[in-house]
Amino acid sequence: MENKVTLRSSKRRPRLVRLLYYGMLLAMIYFCLIGRPVWYGVLPLLWNHFRQATAPVGYLIFSIINAIWVGFPIVLGRFEPPARAIAADVDPLAAKVTRCPHESNLEHNTALLIPCYKAEKSLPNTIRAALRHFRASSIFILDNGNTEKATDGTPDVAALFGVNYIFVPVGSKIGAEFVGVHHLSIAAFDYVMVIDDDVELPENLTLATKRFRDAKVGCVGYTIRSVGTHKSCGTAIQQLQDLEYRLSGLRHCFGAKWGSATFPHGAIILWRRQTLADLFRVHPGFKISEDLFFGLKCRESGHYVDFTSALHVPTETPPYLFGPRADGLWTIWAFLWSTSKTLVAGADVSRKSDLESAAGIRGGYGEMTVFKQRYTRWAFMHCYALGPQIWWLLTSWNLGWREPVAKVLGLQDVLATLFMLVLPFMLPCTLYYNATLTGKIIAINSGIGLLAALAFNSFHLHQRPEGRIAWHIIFASVPYRLVLRCIQVAAVYRGMILYGVYFGARTWKLHSDPLLSLMVIPARMTRRSTPLTGHGRPNPTSSESLRDIP
Repeated sequence: MENKVTLRSSKRRPRLVRLLYYGMLLAMIYFCLIGRPVWYGVLPLLWNHFRQATAPVGYLIFSIINAIWVGFPIVLGRFEPPARAIAADVDPLAAKVTRCPHESNLEHNTALLIPCYKAEKSLPNTIRAALRHFRASSIFILDNGNTEKATDGTPDVAALFGVNYIFVPVGSKIGAEFVGVHHLSIAAFDYVMVIDDDVELPENLTLATKRFRDAKVGCVGYTIRSVGTHKSCGTAIQQLQDLEYRLSGLRHCFGAKWGSATFPHGAIILWRRQTLADLFRVHPGFKISEDLFFGLKCRESGHYVDFTSALHVPTETPPYLFGPRADGLWTIWAFLWSTSKTLVAGADVSRKSDLESAAGIRGGYGEMTVFKQRYTRWAFMHCYALGPQIWWLLTSWNLGWREPVAKVLGLQDVLATLFMLVLPFMLPCTLYYNATLTGKIIAINSGIGLLAALAFNSFHLHQRPEGRIAWHIIFASVPYRLVLRCIQVAAVYRGMILYGVYFGARTWKLHSDPLLSLMVIPARMTRRSTPLTGHGRPNPTSSESLRDIP
């Protein structure tokens, strides 16, 4: 195992590649931002525009566009009627030997995949909730880590509930999902549902497999909501994220009805298994926010991302914005300082959670603050995704009548990223020439967002079983969004700077990775042959459970 890890970690590109990237980045900065004497770049254009008397017209146009972007999901979007809850209860230990009593809710062609890492504490509740809807034989725990065997009691938890257990010796959530989709035991299922290891499926969950009767459906996403521990409302920060998630869900539902949602929420997705397997073949292998990537590839291939909102699936979110202690700002400074040292030293620590990670380091990101979640993960690949998004906008027309709305939503994401790139240069110019008007425009656009949130809480959530969001949280969302905007802008520029380090190491494609290939061999073999586990040993007989695999 150590030899394999050494081989994987040594796949580094020459230093010249990183130097060429930074040279191109400096050239782009000069010609795009400055441009003189060849042409007028962004900075001269902004400088000349904001000192003209017609500058307020630009403010007005920006405010109108922002109002349309924010308002159209509120006006045109609708949630589905709430699903009814199941009154009966299920004994999870009895469910592993008998059929689940809610037979009408079972979709026997659907497998439940739960990729996890050191999830011994969170998995029991997740499995108990899953057994309300899935047989134990249809649930697969995809434990992963850069070790030869599990480092906690996750196998024992799987054995207790009688569910299937597969260990993937590669620390990567996306790698674990890849193995799960291609494993022989799962190849017999038509559909797969992928959830995070802390997502407890609600009693009134509906497996929307009937939506795949439309061949254009690539996957079905579920609206989600933020909760605290034990499904409580959580901290104020968690409730602010709840508002974010529910507003995002309404936008996705609007897109799914009239075009395509941009991407499904990664916490819970229902896939046609073969579609997901095909998408894995074009995945680049590195951490790229698989929900956003798969959403884009679905639309490119002519499939749209559908959404169901009969229930909002609860998922636990970071409870803090910067940290629980008073030294949260110092924590941020220390994090930024370590990032700068990484850039100067050229170390490859930014890939420690990918397929190129070293042995013993956790696969996947784990964070307890919104700052770390957005700064290191969510916004890191925004600039990288600009190229594929713009290419899709210009060249892909495979969705038929759904294309216009899908294009509008995709264009909105592209413009949001471009706005974050221009904001650090535009805001100082506007403040210099007319600080009063700039302050008024910021207040007006913040008010537009506040009115949208108030309308959403009043009309869209008043009959939802999950209930409305507290009104003081709605008003607190105004400064919260301003802080998030600053974090997103910083994350976008951090990503641009660190791409040279991040892509300084070659990455195996998922289907050609040497370790993952050992795991997917069983799915490529015939039933007459003896399938192998990820450790190169024969699978148990049919009377044995996958949980016995070490």
